[in-house]
Amino acid sequence: MYWEKETETMPRDRLKEFQLARLKKSVEKASASVFYGELFKKTGLDSNGIRSLEDIKRFLLRRRTISENTGPMDSWLSPRMNW
Repeated sequence: MYWEKETETMPRDRLKEFQLARLKKSVEKASASVFYGELFKKTGLDSNGIRSLEDIKRFLLRRRTISENTGPMDSWLSPRMNW
């Protein structure tokens, strides 16, 4: 049984294209928010600059930078409370 049969059974190369399109769309939507819009401008991250799924590695570094530069009230960025 499948939730979304077409997506869950598509060939690997088509799945990667689908995932890349979703990643770009997510970055584009996040850019519209005040927080991520400013962060992306500072770091030069743009949905047009994403060429492959490997580019997601850049986000991991960004998240670490965000959590290191926030105070205790911003602990929602990490799974545990650091008060």
